[in-house]
Amino acid sequence: MAKIMKANPACHVLRGRIRKGLQLYSSGALPQQPELLRVVLQSDHLRATQPQMVLFSLYNDSLKSVSSYTTFSRLIILLRGLQVNNEKAKIILHPDKSTITEPHFVWPTLTDDEWIKVEVVMKDLILADSGKRNSVNIASLTASEIRDIILGQRDRCSLRITPADG
Repeated sequence: MAKIMKANPACHVLRGRIRKGLQLYSSGALPQQPELLRVVLQSDHLRATQPQMVLFSLYNDSLKSVSSYTTFSRLIILLRGLQVNNEKAKIILHPDKSTITEPHFVWPTLTDDEWIKVEVVMKDLILADSGKRNSVNIASLTASEIRDIILGQRDRCSLRITPADG
């Protein structure tokens, strides 16, 4: 493994990001979303006439068109957005009645371009909330600070204080 990492620095960076994401997940900093689980399972549970095993994929079918890293990052952004502001995040995910969620999928069925737009808006929602709560001008944040906020690694004390505009 060390030889692979030494030969390809990008693998080292990816490994670090995956480790950070897994630490975040295992430490409980990722939001626990019992409501999300309840909403997803409720419709199947109500229609069930006998015991059955049901399989849901948190990634839907996005692994067919994007990398596993992108899919994992998308999942973290979606869960953080739901944690920050559940109602706004739901509106972002389902902007109109034409947006559907396939059976046994957790997230709506969107094109890659639509997912990119959702990720950007969700990221803005997360950053705006953090800036408001901590009185920080989000335009002054560095890329690593933005990443840490999105991953849930930053708390009020660790953000540098820059007065927010207006």
